[in-house]
Amino acid sequence: MINTSYHIIKLDEIDDRNEMFRIKESGDLQNLIVSIRKAGLLTPLYVYRKENQKYRQVTGFKRLAALKKLVITHVPVFIVKDDLTEIELFEIALLENLSVQQFRPSEISIIIKKLHDFGQNREDIIKKYLPLLGFGRNPKVYDLYKDLYKLEKHWLEALDGDRISIDLAFLLVNADKSDRHAFWTVVDSLRAGKNNQREFWFLCRDIIKMENTSLKNLLESPDTEQILNNPVLTFAQKTERFKNLLWEKRYPRYMKVKQEYNTVLKSAKLPPGLNILHAPFFEGDSYNVHFEFKSEQEFIQKIQLLQSVSDKGILKVLLELV
Repeated sequence: MINTSYHIIKLDEIDDRNEMFRIKESGDLQNLIVSIRKAGLLTPLYVYRKENQKYRQVTGFKRLAALKKLVITHVPVFIVKDDLTEIELFEIALLENLSVQQFRPSEISIIIKKLHDFGQNREDIIKKYLPLLGFGRNPKVYDLYKDLYKLEKHWLEALDGDRISIDLAFLLVNADKSDRHAFWTVVDSLRAGKNNQREFWFLCRDIIKMENTSLKNLLESPDTEQILNNPVLTFAQKTERFKNLLWEKRYPRYMKVKQEYNTVLKSAKLPPGLNILHAPFFEGDSYNVHFEFKSEQEFIQKIQLLQSVSDKGILKVLLELV
């Protein structure tokens, strides 16, 4: 048990300039202000006495900010009496926050960073603290989260809001700031899903290597801006066109053949339930035929239609594409 004593102290006795033990940002204080105004402060702050006789916060940063807004002069606190180390004090903050709600991805990254600041190494964090955070002793989790705090605020807000994946955030950490800015414009403009975002990132990285250019130049090109700024297109249409643009740049031969294939197949005017399918990425020299039938007569009709495809020379053209 932590040795504490309950006191009411003056608000100005708390030195709030040092946020060594802060984990969560204050955010919107309005609901908390309303709660304190109606019911008072239900959970006291944890503090410890500094050498200058002032107190340093261990928990309750958001509560203290709300109290200041309310111009309240005194605050209930638990004063930690034991001569605890910084890591032990941080564990108090960690456990109190865990009792309220789960941590967001950005907060987990901050926790890992602060644990390092307090002298904990990679093995200590994986073995002792990741299980506390609900992950188990998984080194991959450590690697995914440890540097996320370096991302800009809008990326972290998107990550915490589940608008981007943790995998994409991990990839962005090691990218240039200018590249992240350019890619954010695309993600924000298209409102694309997580799978598309990840696909776009890898396509872009491949293209800039092939064309010896920068991500900024690629994503601020006239072709890209024409798609992103088109007021007529829906978000889904913009996403599909942007994806096609990237694929054409990354796989020019495949996209050319695919376009020819679609044109030829369209001229065949095949009915629903009958299709001629190419190998993935046209990496084979054969096609598959797929059709459905409910009767012998329908089966014969589909076979005859396939024969007409051959008679019209369409099949020959398709075979020349692979």
